Amino acid sequence: MELEFSDPNFGYVREGVDRRGRFAASGDSLELHLTFVNRVVDRYRNLVTLCEQKALRWNGLNGEDSGATFAGGPILIHVSREIDDLDMFADELTSCREPFRLWSDVTTTQHGREIAAVDLHVGQPLQFDIGKHWMRIYLREGYCGNTIARLISNLQHRFDGALRLADPALERAVQGPLAAR
Repeated sequence: MELEFSDPNFGYVREGVDRRGRFAASGDSLELHLTFVNRVVDRYRNLVTLCEQKALRWNGLNGEDSGATFAGGPILIHVSREIDDLDMFADELTSCREPFRLWSDVTTTQHGREIAAVDLHVGQPLQFDIGKHWMRIYLREGYCGNTIARLISNLQHRFDGALRLADPALERAVQGPLAAR
């Protein structure tokens, strides 16, 4: 992605950032460059935080018999094009290779595939279901939302740049503007 910013008081900068978070800048404004970098970092932090808020957890467990409530839920991704071959798609996701770096056990179900994976980047488990037009990702409490953010980025880059997240807040975090204000 490449963007240009200019301000009569601060100058001009042309920014480039890739999906791995590498920045390249040219121009005469360090201030605009730093503002852009801060916006990207803030946007990424927001996405990770929102993913972690969706993590599956029990509220009220305190060692007593007072009961607890289940909270959180799956992160639902809608893909804009059909996944023609679920086995091949699941194999690509879980091949242990870049860019996904997931290792797993894939189970065929009536509605698609269930995957119990390990994210080799951080070593944490991750579960998800895949259908022809969707993915449900289940993040456990205490686990890093960065796993979800990287998965979304890699899916956008490798499979479907037009994918959408069902949760409006997550969708805004993924699609939000980067322009300096």
